[in-house]
Amino acid sequence: MTLNVLVAGTFEADDLSEIEAAGPSVRLHYRPDLLPEAQYGSDHDGRPRDLTPEQLATWRELLAQAEVTLGIDWWQPAAMRENCPRLRWIHGVSSGMAGHLAKAG
Repeated sequence: MTLNVLVAGTFEADDLSEIEAAGPSVRLHYRPDLLPEAQYGSDHDGRPRDLTPEQLATWRELLAQAEVTLGIDWWQPAAMRENCPRLRWIHGVSSGMAGHLAKAG
């Protein structure tokens, strides 16, 4: 069984190697070209990108496959329940996640 983990917000790429090393059953989806652009180190919100229709389709597909997200979906946080039907776990990557979770309903 494969566990689909989606990096849903800005994240330090160096930290992702440990997640990938967890085992062959973990499939990490990290597409920094689809994520907000960090304005400074440890910026967990970033500046949202204007995605092309093709990029948006890819992002929506990744959301639909996600069982675990690292962070809250930046694109449509209030629609995570609908956009992520397989979601079982949201892993907060910063302190103060209550505000982000409120956005996600």
